[in-house]
Amino acid sequence: MRVVVIGKGHRFLEIARTFARKRYPVTAVSPDPTTAVELSSLDVPVVNGPLESVDLLQSRIVLDRQDLVIAAVDDAALLRTVIQRLVAQGTAAAITAVTSGEGASLQREFPEVDVRNEDLRGEGELHAILHKAATIRRVRRLRELANGARRLLILIFGNPDPDALASAIALKGLLRKNPDQMTVAYTGEVGRLENRAMMRMLSISAIPYEASMLASHEVIACVDCQPSFFTLQPAPRFDIVIDHHPRAIGPEAPFTDIRPRTGATSAILTEYYMQTGERMSRRVATALYYGLKVDTNNFQRSLAEEDIAALKFLYGHADKHLVRKIELSQFTANTLDYFGIALLRKRVVRDLVFAHLGLVESADVCVHIADFFMRMNEISWVIVGGIAGGRLVVVFRCDGYQKHAGRLAESAFAAIGSAGGHRTMARAEIELERVRDQVAGPSNETVEEFLVNRLAPHLRQVRRLQAEGSPPPRPVAPTRTK
Repeated sequence: MRVVVIGKGHRFLEIARTFARKRYPVTAVSPDPTTAVELSSLDVPVVNGPLESVDLLQSRIVLDRQDLVIAAVDDAALLRTVIQRLVAQGTAAAITAVTSGEGASLQREFPEVDVRNEDLRGEGELHAILHKAATIRRVRRLRELANGARRLLILIFGNPDPDALASAIALKGLLRKNPDQMTVAYTGEVGRLENRAMMRMLSISAIPYEASMLASHEVIACVDCQPSFFTLQPAPRFDIVIDHHPRAIGPEAPFTDIRPRTGATSAILTEYYMQTGERMSRRVATALYYGLKVDTNNFQRSLAEEDIAALKFLYGHADKHLVRKIELSQFTANTLDYFGIALLRKRVVRDLVFAHLGLVESADVCVHIADFFMRMNEISWVIVGGIAGGRLVVVFRCDGYQKHAGRLAESAFAAIGSAGGHRTMARAEIELERVRDQVAGPSNETVEEFLVNRLAPHLRQVRRLQAEGSPPPRPVAPTRTK
């Protein structure tokens, strides 16, 4: 990344020196002829000339999206002139203006410019300006991709959860297109009641995916997932990928922002709004807050810098009473029946709870049961299986201490299905047709034996279950009530 610093005086020199000492390629533009002498020890090239007529192209300074221009001018009128010229010249680089005066009017006049009323001499300030410039460039690139398309499809993998739904509507708002030109679709189903409640209460429009959408949408994005997660035919060509899961092997999109250390994709989208100054509606803020809350297990998982910044911002903007109302919309009478089955079928070995529920009305039942068992005293591993929609679903939970649920899921099931996740929570899904030769019959006992045999090589506690053999027959799942 190249940095061009425009201005004069002490503040201007300190900014140029700071970037040069950090080994960024710096070019200074100043009317002061002594600037070259001041910066000579740092090998910073200097272009001399009046700021009122600054012209980067004429000075043979060609910049792209990865570069940064900083205008450090104390005189407000002169700073406005410099900014006007930079914007008119159409530089692709991010622009930051630094002034000791009032910058609010400048920010309103030039929303695409980052206006700061502070020195940029410390390392923290330098990090902040670089981070903001990088985010502004990302959002600019997003909008360029979206503006080149008549219609845009935002695709969610599998069953849409709060983080994915929130990220999808936040992306829609950020792109500044007509809502009718953007479609949010998911490849699974909306099973959990709280997710349905979230969509209803926050007016989130999302529909099941159909292959015909590929032809009717010129740009395709995926949020809270990655291209390799999908097994769709024909395979979509993704243009935008925004995710927080571990980076998977797959095709690279023109725009890719994958941050495995971040607790939720909602935090990434929140950062886009914060750093660009884009107005965020209360509806979007509430969705992002809830998405961040769910994916970080009520903020109990290890939080990255982006998560903490997003939480601070969203806390004052979200409708937390509405979030609470959504959270209370979790169970039906049928779901409660599955808790009874889980209690009867559970097998406990030391710090592990294992349960195969048999047929379930939705894969989300397994999630509810796994989260419930993790509340047991002295339990640090939970593995819950169930069969839904012709797929064997396995949900993993652990306390994360010297454990990694995502790696266990991948080790045991990635070779025969989709599997992965985070340190404390993960999931695997296997098409039953794919393992018919390994599952002798459709009974719960044979499926449970299959799961135990797949898991035993990777987890010591499961070997005890393997040695114990199959448990006695258990009750069958309840029938769905209307």
